Amino acid sequence: MKLVALVSGGKDSCFNMMECVKNGHTIDALANLYPPASDADEMDSFMYQTVGHNITELIADAMGIPLYRREITGASLDQNLNYSVTEKDETEDLYLLLQEVMMHRPEIEGVSVGAILSNYQRTRVENVCSRLGLLCYGFLWQRAQNELLKNMIACSLDAILIKVAALGLNERHLGKSLTEMHDYLMELENRYGLNTCGEGGEYETIVLDCPIFKKRIVLDSSETIKHDLGGVYYLKLKAHTEAKGYSPQSAWNAYIQPKHVLDEDMFFHDIYGRAALVKDRNENLEHLNGNSSFSNLSFSYMELNGYVFIANVTSLSPVLEDAMIEIHKQIDEFLNMHGQNFNSILHTTIVLQNMHLFANVNSYYSKWFSEPLPPSRACIATCSLPTQVSVSVITKAKTTAKKCGLHVQSRSYWAPSNIGPYSQLRRTNEIIFIAGQIGLVPSTMDFPEDIRLETVLALRSFHRILEAENVSSRLIEVMICYTTNEAYRDLIRHVWTSYLPSAELIILVVDQLPRNSRVEWVSIVGTEGTKFEVVRDIRSTNPVFLFSTSECLVPDGCCFVPVQKVLDFEDGRVGISVTFREREQDSE
Repeated sequence: MKLVALVSGGKDSCFNMMECVKNGHTIDALANLYPPASDADEMDSFMYQTVGHNITELIADAMGIPLYRREITGASLDQNLNYSVTEKDETEDLYLLLQEVMMHRPEIEGVSVGAILSNYQRTRVENVCSRLGLLCYGFLWQRAQNELLKNMIACSLDAILIKVAALGLNERHLGKSLTEMHDYLMELENRYGLNTCGEGGEYETIVLDCPIFKKRIVLDSSETIKHDLGGVYYLKLKAHTEAKGYSPQSAWNAYIQPKHVLDEDMFFHDIYGRAALVKDRNENLEHLNGNSSFSNLSFSYMELNGYVFIANVTSLSPVLEDAMIEIHKQIDEFLNMHGQNFNSILHTTIVLQNMHLFANVNSYYSKWFSEPLPPSRACIATCSLPTQVSVSVITKAKTTAKKCGLHVQSRSYWAPSNIGPYSQLRRTNEIIFIAGQIGLVPSTMDFPEDIRLETVLALRSFHRILEAENVSSRLIEVMICYTTNEAYRDLIRHVWTSYLPSAELIILVVDQLPRNSRVEWVSIVGTEGTKFEVVRDIRSTNPVFLFSTSECLVPDGCCFVPVQKVLDFEDGRVGISVTFREREQDSE
């Protein structure tokens, strides 16, 4: 894919370009935002590194590709974590810059961005890319900083410190290379908790050479400037490019060689290795009790401890668009009753009659949400559904709390980017909702052929989403695994018990999963005394989720999911209940 790279001149934007090249993409252009004349050297920006911005022209010359630049005229007006289009915000300068790039280079399909941990930066770039129809590639996202810094140095990324702004760093460290600074940065991490890649603004860098440069940048002169803020220093540089001499690239050549997707994650690599011990079962097993036909689904709703469960919303219309309009109307009415709208929904469960409806349902569904952080979502297909689609939602009644969650749209090594209008995670004080995770290779968004690897990758993505939000997996009490084949039961159970044997596992056989995946892990996790439990006898406890192979009495507000088979439960049905602790106030 042909990409434009957002460059500041620093190590992160340059190393992400290297990662893009490693993954088979080409960098066809560079884009840079620079400060206005009144802030000639640098400016305070929540979004952009501007110190040393003049060097970006030399990077373009070193790579032999065009550079598109634009002056920053906006300010950080919308400082919320999740950005909404705001006139005169500095994010709109990025929109106009990339719009200009696309006018001159219509072949560009994506954007390279060097975000490592900054959700603030990532969500803004993703917002702009989404509006322009571009894919976002952020291969540094959520990488371990110490290992990432070592990789940069090992791959001959020649970068020097151009700005320092942290305890332990001063003007004496300006102009030193990452190689020279590595051990000292590790020492500062141990002593003061410094981010070794400078993710807290501790330092900024300028790249003078790297394996994808055709020329190298040579410094002519430097001037140390003391910032108005105490303890902050930066360099004002003059430089030129010149032809490279011999430059050994054995480390870079070794780095770009294909590796196993789990090579750098020993915990899940071990789970994958142990899964090889599971005996293969006959993949042609037929569903023994999966031919049930459900005459109807009972729409119902329930309010429980401030949460509103609107369940099994369907339409009898044979026209899908009309059905989605009717479903939207029904849900909207109940949301309005509780002082809410679609943007307040936390989680949805979508059941389709056939997965070939997925793309069209998605197109209608995406129009329901107008704000950042749409709900998390699980989606399955079962042919026994009596209507084309059923939607169940969970929200909170009359809350004005800020939305919290994780909605990552960038391609990375971390976890799959969103393939629909949903968040990977939404959370309140009491509940964490995690979207269904399927076993895509994050960097390519393709499935591995190996069912073992697909199963482990899906669970690793689930784990990484929790990890990114600092949520312990030990909070999980019940995990659901949808699968399209009963033959995978032993594998799924083995992988799960290797990961978290203390939590209960429900394995459900369905007809289809998104993108023809074979497994999907889903869970809702309780915090602050909220508890989810498996319900084996639905007559004694009202579940909020009920999975069944046959029609049965569905309690009010219970999301009913018809499935082909409920494995390891003799009567073909199982539920999940929730209990809340007493609390003084209701807040999200």
